[in-house]
Amino acid sequence: MNAIRRNFLALMGAGGAMLAAGAARAAGAGESVAARRTGKYSDRFPNLRLRTHDDQPVRLYDDLVKDRVAIVNFMYTECGERCPMVTANLAELYGRLGRRMGKDMLFLSISLTPETDTPEALRDYAAHFGGARPGWLYLTGEAQGIEALRRSMGVWDRDPAVDADKNVHAGILTVGNDRTNQWRALPAMLEPRDLAEAILRMARG
Repeated sequence: MNAIRRNFLALMGAGGAMLAAGAARAAGAGESVAARRTGKYSDRFPNLRLRTHDDQPVRLYDDLVKDRVAIVNFMYTECGERCPMVTANLAELYGRLGRRMGKDMLFLSISLTPETDTPEALRDYAAHFGGARPGWLYLTGEAQGIEALRRSMGVWDRDPAVDADKNVHAGILTVGNDRTNQWRALPAMLEPRDLAEAILRMARG
């Protein structure tokens, strides 16, 4: 096993621990989560009211995560170089995932600055990367709820100064298969081929 492969597998293993720590931190802070009792990891996520880039209302769990493979990244339209780089990498990943996108698999790009990232702003951002695609939703909502979601998904840092840097969070993908209750954190700038391999393996259950 080469060094790249060992590092990749180590990151996948560490991701599960980071997600668990994030959920405990969110619950300990008293942040609201959906009152679900399915026994799944997704019970920890708030069932947020969000709006898509097409200005359609959705619920995070009920409409987007339930019984699907969800690929979540936190982003914002004015984050400089990081988010465009990540989005370009995800666009290549999208192509590798094929026809399952929009069926049992969704990309969820959630704004970290919902106060300025309106549905229209998100739609304009998506246009720079070829426009919105089936199964790829750009989402905005209420800031406090999105912050609770970010922490419940483990996308946070112990150092408050680092945690305040939104660019840091834009570099992480949270990937989950709600049917099998398997969730992982993956580096968003990993080679699309390796990301696709990991995601498709999770999708098979």
